[in-house]
Amino acid sequence: MTHPVDRKIITAEAVRGILRDAGAPPIVLKSEDHPDPHDALREDLEGIRSLYFTGLELRAPQCRQEVTRALAAARGLRPLVAALDIRYLRFLKQIDLLIAELEGDSSPTLIRQLDVFRGVSAFENVIHMLADLWRHYFNTKPGYTVTVDNFVEGRAQIGGQVRSGGFVDFAEQALIVMGICKPDGTHYSRRAISTALTKVKR
Repeated sequence: MTHPVDRKIITAEAVRGILRDAGAPPIVLKSEDHPDPHDALREDLEGIRSLYFTGLELRAPQCRQEVTRALAAARGLRPLVAALDIRYLRFLKQIDLLIAELEGDSSPTLIRQLDVFRGVSAFENVIHMLADLWRHYFNTKPGYTVTVDNFVEGRAQIGGQVRSGGFVDFAEQALIVMGICKPDGTHYSRRAISTALTKVKR
């Protein structure tokens, strides 16, 4: 997993490249806050990427245990510092900020948003969010078509199906730009994208 500092910033030009390479339809969303809709889409992709990597961290049992221990320690430290000499009271604000941050990372709301414990993988959750973006920006339903290009004795041969469609093209390019790939570093296939879309649409 890359550190946030090492992740490339997603630029509006990169977003235009995603849409161009995917052959996406024109953006229909209009926003007063973002005269350039590509910039609004860029912000949303940055947010999805951040949620994805946060989700990966929260799915790790060791990380959850560390957050729980750190939260307990911070809560225990606060009354101890409050009982000390007045010189140390200025640190209470920092302790409260730390407690709030740790509580946020373990909050049911964040866990729900990331679908950490609901049978949805971090990758599938990204496809879910990208599908929402597709509806929001292009006002079309995300989907795909399956074309069988290889038959053996009248039956489609395994691996002989081609998944295509505007959303699959868009998701494929967006994942590459966001730096979201499989654990071995390879890109997710169109089949993986379409399978995830089918699952999260249920």
